[in-house]
Amino acid sequence: HIDPLSLTSDPRVHRFLEVALQKGETLRRLLRFSPLNKGQTMRFLFALELLGLIEYGVDQGSLIELDGVMATLKALSNRCREGHFEALGLHVTSHPSEYQSALDKLRQDFGAESDVAATSPEASALCAEILSRAQTAFDVVKVKPKRIVYRSERFTATELAGFSALLREKMKLAILRGHERKARMLQEMAMELDPKGFRQALVSESDDEQ
Repeated sequence: HIDPLSLTSDPRVHRFLEVALQKGETLRRLLRFSPLNKGQTMRFLFALELLGLIEYGVDQGSLIELDGVMATLKALSNRCREGHFEALGLHVTSHPSEYQSALDKLRQDFGAESDVAATSPEASALCAEILSRAQTAFDVVKVKPKRIVYRSERFTATELAGFSALLREKMKLAILRGHERKARMLQEMAMELDPKGFRQALVSESDDEQ
């Protein structure tokens, strides 16, 4: 069992953790409260999420309810520009089997015949941009050598090793719960993210058992 406070020695982050671990806080409020920058905060929250230590609450109003369709589309358009995985609405650790379904869902939600695209010419143009970026992203990440290079350009080896270690922990939990398919997918991704570290961890665990 991992003590989340052991993840950092920064007292400011400890206070942030106390808030973050109160299940039900919205992502928007956590980002505003965090003493870290947005990128660091998202990675930290992602680690907590992988460990099953955090659950996000839901904002009182969605973007559509608060600001209308155009505000939602602009937010999605901005997200798409952040990177390939973001364009597909996925985590950098998502399994390749999720890529096609993510693209299909975007096509369904924002395709030319969708209700959202029919809202206005401006909305239609943004939908087309979102899908174009998603398709470009899919064409890269679906090819294993390309996505490995892409990840290495966006994340340090230390960060990738950290993601891999977290996936190994989730894999062990999935095995204990009898979720064999999920465990296999987590193993594949942990290996892909940090092959050397994954093999070393297996050797170390094998030595511990002997």
